[in-house]
Amino acid sequence: MRNIIYIGDLRRGRTSWHRMLALKNLGHRIIPIDQASDINNLFERVLRSFRQRVGYPLDPNNVNILLLKSILDFSPDLIWLDKPMNIKRSTLVNIKEIDSNLKIVAYSPDDMLNPQNQSKYHTKILPLLDAYYTTKSFGVNELKNMGCKNVFFIENGYCTEIHRPVIPSFNSIRNKVGFIGGYEYERYQNILFLANNGINVNIQGSFWNKVGSENLIKIKNGDLIDLDYSAMISLTDINLCFLRKANRDLQTSRSIEIPACGGFMLAERSDEHLQLFKDGIEAVFFSDKQEMLDKTKYYLNHPEQRLKIAMAGRDRCKSSGYSNESRMSNALKLLDSI
Repeated sequence: MRNIIYIGDLRRGRTSWHRMLALKNLGHRIIPIDQASDINNLFERVLRSFRQRVGYPLDPNNVNILLLKSILDFSPDLIWLDKPMNIKRSTLVNIKEIDSNLKIVAYSPDDMLNPQNQSKYHTKILPLLDAYYTTKSFGVNELKNMGCKNVFFIENGYCTEIHRPVIPSFNSIRNKVGFIGGYEYERYQNILFLANNGINVNIQGSFWNKVGSENLIKIKNGDLIDLDYSAMISLTDINLCFLRKANRDLQTSRSIEIPACGGFMLAERSDEHLQLFKDGIEAVFFSDKQEMLDKTKYYLNHPEQRLKIAMAGRDRCKSSGYSNESRMSNALKLLDSI
């Protein structure tokens, strides 16, 4: 068992929270430090936006101070930084002076060369990290070139407590086709193509107020978390999964979460998707709008095949070790190997 100081966005339902929960389930003692904060004051919102643009995001929760205090109070074995955008180089230098043997690792589910996922604080701490875990296979060499000594590719995982089939209530309304996730122009164009060809699509996510509900597209703005998220997947005949182009995605968290929930997944084709799931057997993939439309129509009319594929996808998640517990266990083994 390890004593782990875990810093991340620890709002319930966030993937960072899921990873922390997995480490707890593995038997490790967790000292959590939440770097998420809600700023309602207009001046503070403007200041936060400005600081993010110039590369020095705010630290409203005083995470750097709390981290140093926790080192002295808890004598940890490991510091886990989940997407550390506001951790200062001086903080890590001080930690190494306190305990030169203490391991410090970072993890990010995002493309760290995307300017939206970057900060000057983050760039400066890279050479001080003992290991960096990325869900982007192409990110391994990129992060090494930025100064990281040890970079490991860890694929996305699912939360065993949340991402599971949910039995809907008797008055629940099923969706034919659905998408859970934030607005992105290309995603909308794909969904609009389905709608223009007579397919009703239900969307749940953030920033969709840019387009509004129209033409067989029903939109609910706002994030779904925990079992509400799993329930929507269970209530949807075909769950769309798009890759975020800004992050150069080859897989996403939903690539694993949808099948883990027992949902039928229709996703963009990529080499990594094809390695994770057998096409037409454990999930279904498409390369363009027309193939997406053709497969949507086909599987809406073949519910038995759809159910068989959904069940096989969930079985693959369990048998191939796609859970966060398995991913985090592997991450710690990789750390021990260096």
